[in-house]
Amino acid sequence: MRRAFFSYSAGMAHVVLGTAGHIDHGKTSLVQALTGTDTDRLKEEKERGITIELGFAVLTLPSGRRAALLDVPGHERFVRTMVAGAVGLDAVLLVIAANEGVMPQTQEHLDICGLLGMQQGLVVLTKCDLVDDDLRALAVLEIKEALGGTFLANAPIVPVSMKTGEGLAALTIELERLVDRLPGRPDSGLVRLPVDRVFALPGFGTVVAGTLWSGSLPVGGELTALPHERARGKVRGVHVHGQAVAVGLPGQRVAVNWAVDKERVARGDLLVETGALRAERLLCAQVRLVGAQTRLKRRNEVLFYAAAAQRLATVTLLASDELSAGEQGLAQIELQEGLGLLPGDRFVLRGFAHSQATLGGGQVLTVGGPRRRSGEADVVSALSAQQAALADLVRPARRAQAIAALVEQALQQAGEWSWTRRDLAMVVPASEAEITQALLPLVAAGTVIATGSATERDQTWLASQKRLTETREVLHRLLTEAHRKEPGEAGLSLETLRRRTGQELLRRVARVWRGTPRDAGRRTQAAQLGWLVEHAAEDLLRRGVLLREGDRVRLASHRPSGTTGEEALGQRVLARVLAAGLAAPRLDELTTQLGPPAIGASDLRRVIDAQGRAGQLVVIKEHVFAAAHIEKLRAALVGWLTEHTEITPSQWKELVGQSRKYAIPLAEHFDAQRVTLRVGDVRRLRPGGARKEGT
Repeated sequence: MRRAFFSYSAGMAHVVLGTAGHIDHGKTSLVQALTGTDTDRLKEEKERGITIELGFAVLTLPSGRRAALLDVPGHERFVRTMVAGAVGLDAVLLVIAANEGVMPQTQEHLDICGLLGMQQGLVVLTKCDLVDDDLRALAVLEIKEALGGTFLANAPIVPVSMKTGEGLAALTIELERLVDRLPGRPDSGLVRLPVDRVFALPGFGTVVAGTLWSGSLPVGGELTALPHERARGKVRGVHVHGQAVAVGLPGQRVAVNWAVDKERVARGDLLVETGALRAERLLCAQVRLVGAQTRLKRRNEVLFYAAAAQRLATVTLLASDELSAGEQGLAQIELQEGLGLLPGDRFVLRGFAHSQATLGGGQVLTVGGPRRRSGEADVVSALSAQQAALADLVRPARRAQAIAALVEQALQQAGEWSWTRRDLAMVVPASEAEITQALLPLVAAGTVIATGSATERDQTWLASQKRLTETREVLHRLLTEAHRKEPGEAGLSLETLRRRTGQELLRRVARVWRGTPRDAGRRTQAAQLGWLVEHAAEDLLRRGVLLREGDRVRLASHRPSGTTGEEALGQRVLARVLAAGLAAPRLDELTTQLGPPAIGASDLRRVIDAQGRAGQLVVIKEHVFAAAHIEKLRAALVGWLTEHTEITPSQWKELVGQSRKYAIPLAEHFDAQRVTLRVGDVRRLRPGGARKEGT
């Protein structure tokens, strides 16, 4: 066992074929006849003569190419297992016994394959040795009638007998042709492996198996099991068709030797690269119904099947009050427990109360997002656009355009303000390189804004122009309210404005996401919204809508409505301080110098604070200096230190031209502003200290 599990082979095909059909129509016998492998390995399967679990074999085609061949259960009790295998198929072999013809599970399996988006396959008419030519011809007519309007309507029908060997050679030729017709499987970029088997090998530990949906799975990578993330570990080995490979590729049946305890992983889990995807409980989808008696009301409790998992779910129709058999419509689906799905993924819906028949299925359009209500026109419009983009995604000539549309729609999603490129990979089924290429023209055109280069993975935050506009509106409204409440003040500090705007955005997020099961705070914390607030403020400053005065920001249209006396006092203070030069007066001295009558300390402090915010005055150790004088002294100090490296106390006193009473506070001010560094009794220029303060 050890030798077989860890041998090496290259050049394996990425094709997975599978059987489907009614119980006892010969699916397992067909696989054994084609491959020599009996896929019924369980004791119970041998005793009961029915397939219970998924079976796997390697099919060698006439050309020498190899494909995985999957055998699914035919009994109606094991439809979940059938779906778990069928989601990874590239094409199906619909098996129908000539002596029985089309049966209930034949039709249900055919419906399921269609709902899962399957486009290719063929029909194998088994047990032909049990019927005469007339009955065989009748069976073929019945099959063609049943397949009308399905993806197998024009598929070859190959008669075979496992007992006599009739038709097996012709079948392998048809399988070769089928494989030739299969398109390449697009890669979404994210590693996603739905687990449909879990077992242990002596000496190696846990092995999980499934069809790799997307991404490249290398040996040595770390995987996490969704939805609970209770299992996380390194990949020790990857095997395809029982042989070791360095990297598993999309579309391959892989067995992964995984460094976790077997009890911590189960069929239905989804293995993903750690941190690359999260399990969501809410999704929007296009739903299509099958079955003559099927009907969905506005709100329905169903069983939801996707990947290898089964979930209880609530389906709420968004654009209609009811759907009947053969109809399709938009719906929001709330899962009892999350799944790691992406837009474009397929699913199946079945009943669970009175009937467990297949009701329908469809395609995931969005994952995450807030809870929606029926009849929201903007939601229906957005989902219709999403569906159109996903349809274009599989058309090579339109794929790039489709990815750009999906990226733009994701960035405009209600409830989300900031994204990273890694976040986009969680909701856009494309590779990182494709997402980057889609972002570049959007950023260049201004449709999307970014904190840095769109080619960076996690460091760059992204937002839509719509979100920037909303943030500007919040900034403007908050300043308008501040001016109305305090007309005499020159606006708000930048820090206060950032904080209040971030809080308002978070409140909007909370309203949008209220009552939903998702943790909306992950990417909408104030710290992560800060860049958008900063960007919006800078944009308004550049456009002249806002003015910055010191550390304060105000609307350009706002003029602080101080009294005529305060304005006059401000001009007198500024004139007095300018005249004093660097022999700056103290605050308490100004109260008498500006009299008579003496000026009140609180009035004077308010005027000086306003002049400080306007960048005209600087208060240092209670001395009030003109900002122009401080800047002139800073330039002289930088020039001296650039030429002489350091300055002594006596040289500094001479440069200031004033006594120690002024020289010492001024020296300490430039230390605090990181212009100078005190070393013993001398001061030197700090690295970067030559830059003008505030730049």
